[in-house]
Amino acid sequence: MGTRRLQLIGQLFVFVFVFCFSSHAQDVWTNGNSNNDWFDGGNWSGGVPGTGTDVQVDKAGTDKAVVGTGVANAQSISIGTAGSDVGEIDVNNGILKTSTNAFTIGNQGQGTLAISGTGFVSVQNNDNMILGSQTNSKGMVTVV
Repeated sequence: MGTRRLQLIGQLFVFVFVFCFSSHAQDVWTNGNSNNDWFDGGNWSGGVPGTGTDVQVDKAGTDKAVVGTGVANAQSISIGTAGSDVGEIDVNNGILKTSTNAFTIGNQGQGTLAISGTGFVSVQNNDNMILGSQTNSKGMVTVV
């Protein structure tokens, strides 16, 4: 009886731990309003992301995400998430910040980050900016 109770308590602890620490929002760039504006909620699967949101940008070219003037926040950012994905973010005179987790450019696919004008990118809490994190993935950053 005591062993069974410990097993149940252990399983409950694992469930609560996983649920509490893995439940956070995820938002995918869609460019649904076709204007490339990061701050337009219609361009996201779940509205404009905030500091508690994991972001995926897997569109490029005419569908890329553009951070103009203003501060764009996310918990983490992945550009080019899956093997066939190609994603691009252009930070043009704006600020792009991650609050607690990594910024991955070319997670399994191909990712590009372009910074221009007075654009600024900040990866906070000593986390990493990762370029090309997997075999055959590609990550590129350009600053002009």
